Amino acid sequence: MSTDHQEYSPLFQREAIARYAATHNIRIVRDYEDAGISGLTLRDRPALIQLLLDVENPARRFSSVLVYDVSRWGRFQDVDESAFYEYTCRRAGVNIIYVAEPFENDGSPLSSVLKAMKRAMAGEFSREMSRKIFLGHCLNVQRGFHTGGPVGYGLRRVLVNVRTENRQPLGRHEYKNVQTDRVTVVPDSLGEAAVVRKMFEWYATQPVTAAGIARRLNDFGIVNGGGRPWQGQHVMQILRNEKYIGTNVYSRTTSKLDSPWQRVPANVARSCKLIQQRS
Repeated sequence: MSTDHQEYSPLFQREAIARYAATHNIRIVRDYEDAGISGLTLRDRPALIQLLLDVENPARRFSSVLVYDVSRWGRFQDVDESAFYEYTCRRAGVNIIYVAEPFENDGSPLSSVLKAMKRAMAGEFSREMSRKIFLGHCLNVQRGFHTGGPVGYGLRRVLVNVRTENRQPLGRHEYKNVQTDRVTVVPDSLGEAAVVRKMFEWYATQPVTAAGIARRLNDFGIVNGGGRPWQGQHVMQILRNEKYIGTNVYSRTTSKLDSPWQRVPANVARSCKLIQQRS
């Protein structure tokens, strides 16, 4: 289960399976639960991996596996993947029982068709949620809110409530825990913002390169955000980044449904990046 806020929380599933087992005189000997984990890939599902290993073990202590519904194997984009894992269990002599499905998993043509349809629906659910989440992020960016990732040297995250009133600054590895709260980005008040302003001033008014600015900062004993000496490329990344002039940019790179990260082409990015000039 990816979150407890969704319809089928792990507790809900566990209780439903326990009721089914009690009604059908089945003794549960072990639980396999991947809580708080996306169901898009097998590699991030340690409990499911362990289940598949255990069914192949001749010394296993069970003959059936109770699953809440067909989608609990995972919302794989290839519908054959979840079918393969069910087949792996049946091939080893382990029966699969779906406790919340309106059909018997008896191998009949009807159950096969229904399972294939539900596997396709599970994959489509992930695609639909991905689109909705992306559009939600775009809306928040348009409103000037931060959507995730490091904010950069000289900037800090601030938690705001639903009325956009500042609540508190967020430190590293601190995140909002109220769904209606949002995060904005403001200049740092501890000195880093002053360093960024000096970089722009030197670059605009003096005949100095980014490497020369890096040497100056290192001579002053000023380290970068990672606590390491400055390099010219670090300075140039700041000088070229639109966020230091108040522009909120989103979707420079993309990775949907566990696909590899890739940079959005410049001629395409303009149509999917949402930019807002903030005062």
